[in-house]
Amino acid sequence: IDAVSYSIIFSLFFNERGGLVNNILNLVGISSQRWFSSGPLAMSVIMIALTWRWTGYNSLIILSGLQNIPGELYEAASIDGAGAFTKFMKITIPQLKPVIIFSIFNSINGTMQLFTEPQLLTQGGPSNSTMTVVLYLYNIGFKNFNFGVASAGSYIITIIVAILTLIQFRVTRED
Repeated sequence: IDAVSYSIIFSLFFNERGGLVNNILNLVGISSQRWFSSGPLAMSVIMIALTWRWTGYNSLIILSGLQNIPGELYEAASIDGAGAFTKFMKITIPQLKPVIIFSIFNSINGTMQLFTEPQLLTQGGPSNSTMTVVLYLYNIGFKNFNFGVASAGSYIITIIVAILTLIQFRVTRED
């Protein structure tokens, strides 16, 4: 689902008047929350939305990694008397290390470039509590018309993302 579409859906779910989440809270006797008026609550809504958006993608990546682990490793461990926990800790986790690192670095890079959800759900508010670097640069460039500073900030983000990508390649390369 497009980020704009699901951001609208989440804004309706967490609407302060008549939103699905507040209606459920009211049914169980909890008072309605002002989700987008409190910094921690607004940040929580954005984190829930991002988790919902990327869980499927990361699950497919991890599933792909799991399918690439040779079954012979588990068979040999079973013959040696290893239990499920030992197999998980000694085979599954080490074999998934590149996939886990890939997912972590992808999440870090995605967070550094986060714009759509804070812009559509909170516009960086309340009191800039959900302001991200990219949203800040957008505001500098397109609201304050200071394109030079926004452009310089964008180059810095690009350099940081490139460095993180190089670190990812270094960590995951096979010796």
